[in-house]
Amino acid sequence: METNQEMNHEIKIRRAKSHEAHVLTNIALRAKQLNGYDDSFMGACKDELTVTASHMKEGEYWVAELYNVCGFVCLVEGLEPRVGEVHALFIDPDWQRCGVGKSLWLKIIQRAESKGIEKFNLTLTLRQ
Repeated sequence: METNQEMNHEIKIRRAKSHEAHVLTNIALRAKQLNGYDDSFMGACKDELTVTASHMKEGEYWVAELYNVCGFVCLVEGLEPRVGEVHALFIDPDWQRCGVGKSLWLKIIQRAESKGIEKFNLTLTLRQ
């Protein structure tokens, strides 16, 4: 088994492609369900977790790849100057604790800095 540090060297971060929306949706749903939510709750939040091509035009989506897409993050520029929103950050359950989230977080920080963003807002949905 490789260590997390060795695996980090293999993680490639790149812009998501619109045809990958279904892959990102699958990752979001699987990652959310890992938190122990039942089918009823998952059904209620399916639309919110679905990534579409139009969403991908509104936000800046980045994916992590090891052997395939294993996580993603989305940065949306806020309505206020120098404010951004981390709209999504999901890691495929099979790749959690392998450095994927850290790599995506570092990328989104880099992108925010390059855009002059000084503050992030997070969108959180608590149990309904």
